[in-house]
Amino acid sequence: MINLRAFLLLAVSTVAACDTSPVPYNGAARYAAINQMSVWRDPAVPGQFEVFTLAGAGPIDFWCAAGDYVTRGRGMATNARIYLVAPVGPSTIKSGSRSAVFTVLPKDALQQAASSIPQSDYSLSLIRVGGNWRAAHVTQNCKSLLFPFSILAD
Repeated sequence: MINLRAFLLLAVSTVAACDTSPVPYNGAARYAAINQMSVWRDPAVPGQFEVFTLAGAGPIDFWCAAGDYVTRGRGMATNARIYLVAPVGPSTIKSGSRSAVFTVLPKDALQQAASSIPQSDYSLSLIRVGGNWRAAHVTQNCKSLLFPFSILAD
């Protein structure tokens, strides 16, 4: 039988570890997305942020974290459009880490890249710079990467 006191201590510790308060790193603010991925605001570029890699995460998870950050982390509307600035590669704000770079304030060159993407391309990939989606679209399939199933039945 599980020791109730030990279980409660573990539960409280787990919840405390899920703190989403901003922690500065070279001027960047950290945000813990709903799917446990880390999102950091780039202090040097307005509207730009990075979603950091996490074991088991795929493109949908990166877009989910970006959408969650935009809506819950920044308080923007769900119809805000998010653009992929750079595919997964070395981070520009956190040395030794890998991330994908997104923005909500695209520059002209990024908007031109976005307009060249065929309208029939509906993939949530991290390959095509300029790929863009509304926050509501990318957050509709968000799931926890640590707890991919729900223990609460509907």
